[in-house]
Amino acid sequence: MPDLAREQLPPVRLPSGVELAAEVTSTAARRGAPPVVFLHGTTFSRGVWRPIADELAGLAAGIAVDLRGHGDSSNPEPPYHWSLFADDTIAFIEQLPPGAIVLCGHSLGGATAAEVAARIPERVAALVLIEPVLAPRGVAPSDGLIEATLRRKRSWPDQAQAQEHFAARSPWRYWDREVLAGFFATGLTRTQDGGCTLSSPPEVAASVYAEALGSQAWSKLPHITCPVRVLRAAGDQGGRPSTASPLIAQTTPDGTDRLIDGPSGHFLPMEQPQLIAEFIRETLTELPS
Repeated sequence: MPDLAREQLPPVRLPSGVELAAEVTSTAARRGAPPVVFLHGTTFSRGVWRPIADELAGLAAGIAVDLRGHGDSSNPEPPYHWSLFADDTIAFIEQLPPGAIVLCGHSLGGATAAEVAARIPERVAALVLIEPVLAPRGVAPSDGLIEATLRRKRSWPDQAQAQEHFAARSPWRYWDREVLAGFFATGLTRTQDGGCTLSSPPEVAASVYAEALGSQAWSKLPHITCPVRVLRAAGDQGGRPSTASPLIAQTTPDGTDRLIDGPSGHFLPMEQPQLIAEFIRETLTELPS
């Protein structure tokens, strides 16, 4: 796409003192849809959305946000209650130009997007939930997940060794190459001595997992007034099966549900970005002019 442009936005300082990093992808062509705000999952970063934002740039600008504790955003001390991510996202959206947006979230980002859409319905024209962590009784972390997360390797002598580490391991080895490159660009931080560390410390992810059952997102679903489009995966590639209940769409006033067959599981958007881009494109074209 010759007119494609990606720009890192100035850090947005929220009333809480947290600063959020974000980037916008767009083209010079005339766009006919509201901007899409992308929210990533736990331990990831805004760069994982780059291939999807690139595909949609001719139709809608894409704004990918680093949630607190991730990427280039602030890393406050735990605990990371899930409602805080919704608070941050609402404050971020309120600093965007007036008008409706489309909110797209994966995993933690999907649960956050659902809560945001219920709390500020006047700003959200449509909601796209890709493998959100949403179920009637909550989604508890799998056995040993928190302990394994705290043991996760967090630093390397240089970025090349960090990239080699991730590319050889599950779930990253199943990811689309461009998605993986986006994660390397925004989810790893170079240190002054030339080394490389995870931008999101393992303690952050462990706290997010520990707080999962405290999420209030499911209770917000009946209050979402905009169209809700849910994409779920049938597989468990990468060791993580679906976290999205098939009842999500039925619990919202205007919801639809689509199940994707094949090996992909919870990491569906990282493995099949073209499919995700087409799904979002369909949602955008459904909106009234």
